[in-house]
Amino acid sequence: MKLRDYFNEVICYLKSQKIKVSLLIAFFTLLFLVFNILIQVSANFTQLFNDYTKNYSEARSLFVYKDINYSNIVSDLINREHIAIVYNQDYNMATGYLNIDNKKIYVNIKPLNNIYSPKIISGRKVNDSNEMICPKYLAKNISDLTTISDVINMKDYVDKELNLSYKKEIFRDLYTIDTIKEYSRKIKIVGLYDDGYSTGMFYDCYMLDETLKEIVEEERIVYSDEYLSQVKVEENGLSTSVVVDKLENVDTVSKQLKEDGYIVERQLAIKTELLENINLISKILTVIMFLFISIIFVIYLGNMIKKQKRDIGLYKLFGFTNRQITNIIIFKVLTIIILSIVLEGVIIMFLLEKANLEIDKILNCAYIDLKLFLVPQFIFIVFIIMLIILISRLVINKVCKLEVGNILNENNL
Repeated sequence: MKLRDYFNEVICYLKSQKIKVSLLIAFFTLLFLVFNILIQVSANFTQLFNDYTKNYSEARSLFVYKDINYSNIVSDLINREHIAIVYNQDYNMATGYLNIDNKKIYVNIKPLNNIYSPKIISGRKVNDSNEMICPKYLAKNISDLTTISDVINMKDYVDKELNLSYKKEIFRDLYTIDTIKEYSRKIKIVGLYDDGYSTGMFYDCYMLDETLKEIVEEERIVYSDEYLSQVKVEENGLSTSVVVDKLENVDTVSKQLKEDGYIVERQLAIKTELLENINLISKILTVIMFLFISIIFVIYLGNMIKKQKRDIGLYKLFGFTNRQITNIIIFKVLTIIILSIVLEGVIIMFLLEKANLEIDKILNCAYIDLKLFLVPQFIFIVFIIMLIILISRLVINKVCKLEVGNILNENNL
C-alpha cells in the first residue's frame, strides 16, 4: 500500500464515524489540555523560582550587627564559609538619576561581579565603562508604584545614550543637607534584565566595578564636625550586610552568625520551603496525570482494536499483510490524536495570553510573563506516538494470528 491509500482509509473512517470521532477529539483535547496546563504551571513556576529567588542577590542577603569594632566585623565575616560578599564602607554602590524624557528616574547602581550578574533578556552584557544594564521596567516614582503606567519600558532605550546625574552632599547638621557638587556623565543602556521580585523593584542598575569606584568617590557623603557631634557617632556596634553564595546556604550562615553573637535579619524573607512544596505538588500532579493518560490510551487502543476486529478480518481476507493492517489502525488513531493536539495547542496559547493579561490587571504590573514551554510538551507527544505504535503492534499482531474465520465469527462489534 502507498501512503495515499492509508490516507484514503483514514478519510473513509472519519466520514463514516463523524460523531464518534468528534467526541474522541473533544475528549483527548480536554485530556491533553489539563495535562499541558499542569506542565506549563510547573515549568513556569520553576523558571520564576530560579530567576527571581535563587539567582537574585537580595534573596541571599543578610543584615548583621554586633557590638564590636567595625573593621573587626568585616574581617571576621569576609573569611567565613559561604559568605561571598561583605558590604563594607569601601564597597562600591551608588545612587543617581537617569534623565529620561525630561524626567529624573531614580536608580541604584550596583557592580557587576562573579557572584551576581543579572540574566540578560534583551541586548547584551556590559563591556565598556560608559555602559549599563537596567531592569526591563524602571519606576517613574518608586515611592508611588501602584500601576503599570507608573513604570517606563526600557526596551525603547536599549543602545541609546542617557544622562546619569548624581551629586556630592554634606550633612551640616541633623536637619541640613547641602549639595557640594553635581555630576553628570553619558551612559549607554546595552542590556535589560527582568527584576520582578526584588525588594528594590524597578531601580537596580549595573555597571562595571571600575566605573562605580569613580562614581562612589565623587558622590561620597561628607559629614561636618557639627553633625558628628550631634549624632554622637560611635565606632562600636555598627552593622553591615553580607551576600551568601547560594540560597540553600542562607539558613546555615544565619544560624552560625547567631551562635557567634551576631544579630541577623534576612534582607528578603522568602518562604523557600512553601515555594518548593508548591512546585513539588505541581510536579507530582503532572506525573499522576501522565500515568493517567497512559492508562487511558492503553484502554482506548485495546477497545478500539477490539471493535475493529471485523475490519481486521476483512483486511486479512482481502490479502492485507499484518504490517499493513497495523499501519491502517495506527493512522486512524494518530489522526485523532494529532487533531486533538493541534486543537489543544491553539487553546493553550489563547489561555496563556489571557492569563498574562489577567496577571497584569490583578497585580498591576507586567513583569511576570508566563511562557509556553515546548520541550516537555514535545517529549509528551513523542511518548504518546511511541505508545500508540507499540500497543497497536502488540494487540493487532495477537489478533492477526487468529484464523480469518475465527476473527469474523467473534461478536465484537
